[in-house]
Amino acid sequence: MTLQSLCRRATRGAPFARQSGFTLIEIMIVVAIIGILAAFAIPAYQDYVTRGRLIDATNELSGLATRLEQSYQDNRTYGNAVTTGIWPCSQLSVINARIARSGFTVSCNGAGGTGQPDATNFVLIANGTGISAGFEFRIDQNGSRTTTGLPVKWGTASVGSPLNCWITTKGGTC
Repeated sequence: MTLQSLCRRATRGAPFARQSGFTLIEIMIVVAIIGILAAFAIPAYQDYVTRGRLIDATNELSGLATRLEQSYQDNRTYGNAVTTGIWPCSQLSVINARIARSGFTVSCNGAGGTGQPDATNFVLIANGTGISAGFEFRIDQNGSRTTTGLPVKWGTASVGSPLNCWITTKGGTC
């Protein structure tokens, strides 16, 4: 046996070393799957965040209405809530700074849209901005909670007659 034949015999039966790693096709399949999952997950997450912001706004309106009702119980009028500092319209900058992260601004309305309460009437309004744009919630002295505006994907572009509830889920129903 020659040296050449020995080398041939030694390499002929030896397995070739396998390379490890991923092929381009495998990587492209994984990227496609991640893209499909993201297409469903991102809108669902955004709706989840929006629902949380709606709850923040409605909780704020409820809290402000409760403060006004407490003032009414003490004084038998909403009219002096401005002078006692309870009327939320005198503190709008503080209130709006507090709920700014929710994408809402609070405004006030009295009888006839005056912006100040009279003896027996008030209306508190939360208007959506940014991701919450299109939403409008109201509460009045009777505790009537109405939705007067909705974005298109949550129901109708604007509610023709106010719905007698605060809509916080998709579909535009109470």
